[in-house]
Amino acid sequence: MHDPIDAKTAVGKAKFFYKICLNESEISDSWRASFDEVMNLFGGWPSLGSHVLPGASVEKLYGVMVSKFRGDFLFKATVQPDDKNSEQHVLLIDQPSLNLFARDFYVLAENEEKLAYLTLIRDVLVLLNARPDIATKDAEEIIDFETSLANITMADEQRHDIAELYTKMTLGDMRRQFRHFDWILFFQSMFEDVRSKVEEMISLIMESFVHLLLEEDWLTEETKQFAKQKVNTMKRKIGYPDYLNDTSAVDDEYKHYEVFEGKYYRTKFQFYEQYQKDVLGRIAEPVDRERWVAGAALVNAFYSPNTNEIIFPAGILQPVFYSKEFPSSMNFGGIGVAECIEEQYSGYVLEQIAMRINGRSTKGENIADNGGLRMAYKSYKKYEKAHSIPPRLPGVNLTHDQLFFLNYAQIWCGTMNDKEALRKLRTSEHSPGPIRVKGPLSNSEDFARVYNCPRGSPMNPQQKCRVW
Repeated sequence: MHDPIDAKTAVGKAKFFYKICLNESEISDSWRASFDEVMNLFGGWPSLGSHVLPGASVEKLYGVMVSKFRGDFLFKATVQPDDKNSEQHVLLIDQPSLNLFARDFYVLAENEEKLAYLTLIRDVLVLLNARPDIATKDAEEIIDFETSLANITMADEQRHDIAELYTKMTLGDMRRQFRHFDWILFFQSMFEDVRSKVEEMISLIMESFVHLLLEEDWLTEETKQFAKQKVNTMKRKIGYPDYLNDTSAVDDEYKHYEVFEGKYYRTKFQFYEQYQKDVLGRIAEPVDRERWVAGAALVNAFYSPNTNEIIFPAGILQPVFYSKEFPSSMNFGGIGVAECIEEQYSGYVLEQIAMRINGRSTKGENIADNGGLRMAYKSYKKYEKAHSIPPRLPGVNLTHDQLFFLNYAQIWCGTMNDKEALRKLRTSEHSPGPIRVKGPLSNSEDFARVYNCPRGSPMNPQQKCRVW
């Protein structure tokens, strides 16, 4: 960071922006001017002494909000690959993101989170020189409006079936079905100015999944063959996109992103606007199968259904998930009937806050955890047959099979305060860490065998749940 900064290169722009971020005094001194500039763009806020632009419409203003600031508080509007045609982009219209994250925080009786949010809005307005009584009234109206929005959104547990959520419409269909919203004006405003070990490991996991599919007697032969074909055509993205090794390509990717010296907010807003231009500009383009839908630094691994690809960003290829220094047993352990799963997890209690797990809203990820663990272990045993088995780790009196399950459990170790535990329990599609250990391991015959768990014990129950 102490070398001269070339602000024309992508790395230079990142360094330059980092330098600006460190200038806390400038950020503190300029926030009000930046806020006023944005407010003026939308006609101001009457309670702060400004007036709405004459002739301004919700459609035009929200189109600008989406294109310049990634707004999604009324409804989400973005461009992504079609869920039913991975070669083509579509414009996605979806329900909004809620500022309190969980719909329950709005629709249930008055609660601490909702009250704290109201207080935050009021205090910010007072900080902006609004009269306290007017600030309170505005805050209450904002909460009422967001609650109305929350009441017409679907709960997360109702949004697991992509086919039910998929409704393809033309612009004409939109105009006929939603007559009180000028979609043409909105879209015009919105589009204005418009990576060998990991490879082998993933190959073994995919191969194991195909074998698991063929073993299942609840799938029809047609379904098995369709799923097998889908796995065999699945694209793999590992580590990071190749273009990151090409300085010129990276610079070209970020050539329209500007860094304004000493101007934190102006730089950030320009980044927002340019990002939206890049995303929205893809609407008429075929889907680029080489484009990554996630950043290389992301600590996650996932499957993207609308592009049929499995993604392992560099962020997750680090300890404790993966390390080239780990024995293969630990690497496979780290990465790697629905009603039964739902009922099982609904019986779990997060002891820290004495609350039950929502087995329905977390069902998809719970099935993934259970199936993923089983596939990863089968893949490791297949790897073990083709490679020499290293000696036990010095000082660790555990077999490699035991290390496999130990590392799986270790990745979910962590602590959080009670409020964060409650928030995650209400808003996350994943079960809390302790449950992500108990559930899959108690369903695993292999875990019970390698750790000699007595039949009928908590970690080796008589009845086990298995989908894959």
